[in-house]
Amino acid sequence: MYISDEDKSALGSVIPAPNEKDGALKIVRAGDDGSIVLLLLYQSNYRYDDLVGSGHEQTVITAENELARDARYAVVSAQTRKWE
Repeated sequence: MYISDEDKSALGSVIPAPNEKDGALKIVRAGDDGSIVLLLLYQSNYRYDDLVGSGHEQTVITAENELARDARYAVVSAQTRKWE
């Protein structure tokens, strides 16, 4: 589940605090019986800049590659753990 800054502000404490960039990803369970497994991907961990000025974060390609990597991790984790 991709969580934008607006989502985080609107939902407040219902959503756990973001993981540190390049830190362990947040996987949470939801639903009455905990059968729903969600990987939380926070917008703040995939920021990029337009390379204007002196303060740079990362390029669009780098941010997109990190997001794709983390999404693949979720799929592999689900298959490994046999989540349905």
